[in-house]
Amino acid sequence: MTVNFWITEQSANERPDSGGLVVYAKEQSLDVDWFEQNYNKHDEHMRHQIAVDITSSAAITIPYMENRAVIFRSNLYHQTDEYWFRDDYTGRRLNVTLLFGARGSD
Repeated sequence: MTVNFWITEQSANERPDSGGLVVYAKEQSLDVDWFEQNYNKHDEHMRHQIAVDITSSAAITIPYMENRAVIFRSNLYHQTDEYWFRDDYTGRRLNVTLLFGARGSD
């Protein structure tokens, strides 16, 4: 399971309808080891594979709100929604992610 929560004050979000989390109704294949594949080193290939996987998947966007927590199955594809926050020390979007359990066990 994944617990995501946001701690930046609401007033820093310059577009209140943005900045949340997009969760897709599609689980990642357990056959792919995302750490071994190293998303950061194979960015273009991995992004293409993800795009293929989620093309026909429904998605829900959870709007940003300070002190809001989102709990979901870690194996679901998810991404940060586009965001526009103030560009100052206290205005930057801060997200805290906690992971629980082994991949595929939740």
